[in-house]
Amino acid sequence: METVTVRIGEWQSLPPEVGSPTRGIFLPQDPATSRLVEALGNDGALGFQELRSGLSIQSYSFVGSLMIGGIRVVVVPKLRGMQLMRLLRYAYGLRELKLFDPSPSALETDSFQDLLIHQLLAETDEIISRGLHRRYVPVSARLTSPRGRIDLATLARDGFVSSALPCNFHPRDEDCLLNRVLLFGLRQAARMATDYELRHRARRTARVLEQDVSDVHVDWATLARLRREMNRLTTAYEPALTILEILLGGIGTSLNPSSRDTAVPGFLFDMNRFFQTLLGRFLTQYLADHQVTEQASIHGLFEYSAKQNPKRRRSPTPRPDYCIRTPDGRILLLDAKYRDLWEQELPREMLYQLALYALSQKPVGRSTILYPTLAPNAVDAVIHVSEPSSGSRRAEVVLRPVGLHRLSELLGMPPGITTRRSRCSFAENLIAVPDPNVTSIADSAPARA
Repeated sequence: METVTVRIGEWQSLPPEVGSPTRGIFLPQDPATSRLVEALGNDGALGFQELRSGLSIQSYSFVGSLMIGGIRVVVVPKLRGMQLMRLLRYAYGLRELKLFDPSPSALETDSFQDLLIHQLLAETDEIISRGLHRRYVPVSARLTSPRGRIDLATLARDGFVSSALPCNFHPRDEDCLLNRVLLFGLRQAARMATDYELRHRARRTARVLEQDVSDVHVDWATLARLRREMNRLTTAYEPALTILEILLGGIGTSLNPSSRDTAVPGFLFDMNRFFQTLLGRFLTQYLADHQVTEQASIHGLFEYSAKQNPKRRRSPTPRPDYCIRTPDGRILLLDAKYRDLWEQELPREMLYQLALYALSQKPVGRSTILYPTLAPNAVDAVIHVSEPSSGSRRAEVVLRPVGLHRLSELLGMPPGITTRRSRCSFAENLIAVPDPNVTSIADSAPARA
């Protein structure tokens, strides 16, 4: 069966119209495909609907590629190339390493996982050049040439008649869990890469480790154990381990970490989580004198009646992505959603959630949703929440664009006082009170002198 490649952007719909690559094609009618389609839909990764004229595909915040039936679906991210790589590096604490020949064509790839694999190989090359981590391993052996400490008790028990002396020593061994996991990651990268040269590089690097490192089966429990064992001697492995966790999360046995029972034949990366991580780190680092708390709970907004809670259930507790306390004691509630609200409508469920955040504060309460955009002219939009009977305003919801081009440009600037001031100004504009007289708040605001 010939493979059909379908390319689609994030948050787009591809109906089976005339000229569409999905016109006249359908999914296999088997239980495994049905389970996969259901899992993808439930997790908000991809939506599939079979119509009379063909297959309709709906993408959301997940990017990457996967094979389903004879169809290869490629979801292309909004931001690509070096700008996307710079944001990824900053969000996950990856190092600025030379990936490969930095030509624009090498970075402009449809395969999102290839960018991560390029970075993984660069991190691995850096580790190998510095020397793999080695641990001391206790060994007891009889040697004709003594090494370490001679075991006098064993020697006396044997009557001093053996020509080989019992010795206890601790050689340094590269065959440790850390290097085994790294080898596993390189092999997985070789299977996942869509570029032939990239697959070859991953296999070649894996063969270097295979000389002294044995195999290990890696699962989430292994990664959690490895995280617990990390120390200052293994900090060089942190970026590579982070990339491996991202790659395994994208091909994991399920998109939902709580129930990994559906294999995903490909790689899907949740840009919504990435966007939240990116902004969380940026706001924490560049909001001077502000206290930024991620996923803080709002207590007291909902509460079960003490006399009318027969199931004894816990009261719902909303958790905005960011709770920011300003130097003057004000509380700001913000959410980050990876959906370009300058080009698309705000979904009702997002509006209701933000309205509750705003209503949790004294009138006039305010909440803000930060969304990514590439539009240079994007500005704030404000939704008033009013009491219908009197028309009095109770709260307002601010839709604030985050210019990805500008953010990438700021993160690519060389370190210095001017750079820090520009970044701090950008961060402060993201939480500022909306001003209708300002043409642009989150993208084109001038940096402070």
